[in-house]
Amino acid sequence: MEERNVSPPKFLSIIWLVLGLSICISNIFTSYMLWLSKISREKSELGRKIHGLWNVICINLAFSLVGLSLFVSMALLLARNAGLSDPSCDLFGFLHSFGFNFAVIGILIGLVEKAYQFFKPFEYHAYIKGKSNIPLVVFGCCMVYSLFLAIIPLTRLGKYHQLKYATCVVSWDGDTATWVTAIFSLTLFSVNVAFIVLDLWLSLKVYANRKRMNVSLLRPRETSVFTLVTSSLFLICWFPYLIAMLISVSALNEPAGEAGIAVMFGVTLVPFFVSPVINYVLNGRYQEECKKFCGSVDNFFMSKITSSET
Repeated sequence: MEERNVSPPKFLSIIWLVLGLSICISNIFTSYMLWLSKISREKSELGRKIHGLWNVICINLAFSLVGLSLFVSMALLLARNAGLSDPSCDLFGFLHSFGFNFAVIGILIGLVEKAYQFFKPFEYHAYIKGKSNIPLVVFGCCMVYSLFLAIIPLTRLGKYHQLKYATCVVSWDGDTATWVTAIFSLTLFSVNVAFIVLDLWLSLKVYANRKRMNVSLLRPRETSVFTLVTSSLFLICWFPYLIAMLISVSALNEPAGEAGIAVMFGVTLVPFFVSPVINYVLNGRYQEECKKFCGSVDNFFMSKITSSET
């Protein structure tokens, strides 16, 4: 099989390998804890359906898919000590693109849901009180959107290729496809920013009302701050890569060097890496579930130790 892709330096491949493994494992664990939290909340709050948590769980699974593709691709590079073959690069590029784009649209849906919760609290309360096919429809739309964007580079419009200092990324063959992708990404970025500003404004109004009524401003189990922080961090880390894309298709026609692209690629992975930490710090229910899980694991090992001693 022809191998036109270059292999990153070994030390850099090891860094990407460890980072990919950390992202994959930590976000799978986070998804599991969020799923347990959903189950426990629906049991304790009879009749309530925590539809919104499905979106957060899917976002973390998308993060883990990005980490998995990075980990396996770097493991393969280190094992072979050579560049990836074109089919392998297509596979890992597809997985990374699918996971990333799913996360982008998932974050937007989370922001839209928060805005709906603020604007229409009674309708939202009725929505979470019963079964609904909306989460399944939203999941299907996210799948179609992510698959579409990940498959396009496998056509004649572009390809996935191995960077010297990073993993496989998209390279478009024509200026039209590049411009369309850049404008589409900028539009999606702008819509996300608009909803962050809207949700922030609505949150501040809620906190102002609480202050006026002398009640607690921040509640331990509230997820509004968590949603705003995770969304903002994701967009901040995506912004440099987006700007580099726009510069590369501008009249200057001076694409960023491979070292610069690798740095920006690494920056886009920051929210994937720190998402589990943000979940623990800002999501009170996630904290409770983690503590219960750690307590059950501790009890399990203590019982094993006690039984072995007797």
